Amino acid sequence: SLSLIGKRDMNTQRLILRHGQLSDASFILSLLNQPSFYRYIADKGIYTKQQAEDYLQKTFIDGHQQQGFGPYIAAKLLHAYQGKFSYIAAIADADNTASHGLLNKLGFGYIGKAVLNNDGTALVVFILE
Repeated sequence: SLSLIGKRDMNTQRLILRHGQLSDASFILSLLNQPSFYRYIADKGIYTKQQAEDYLQKTFIDGHQQQGFGPYIAAKLLHAYQGKFSYIAAIADADNTASHGLLNKLGFGYIGKAVLNNDGTALVVFILE
């Protein structure tokens, strides 16, 4: 179940969600520069702590002021409404076998590939019925 800790924080049994803070810059810098992040997501061009702080401000802090925890709650709602939709779709990079494995464990089945962006890269499509 989801509960509010404070005005700006929420938690579940296993997770505390809070808004991003500039003090998170070192963590973000480390995360964005992991080889697996480059391979499966992208090189965001964040190489210094100052760039990480700017990225946090623009991406997380400003975004949360506008959207709150909307993206996180959407994931929780999908879980709550599973079975009430005819299917739920997910996509992953073709080489991201860790995500494929997780989607399979969650009950998603592979259905094929699709090109959803301008660079022509095919993504793997999974469906949960």
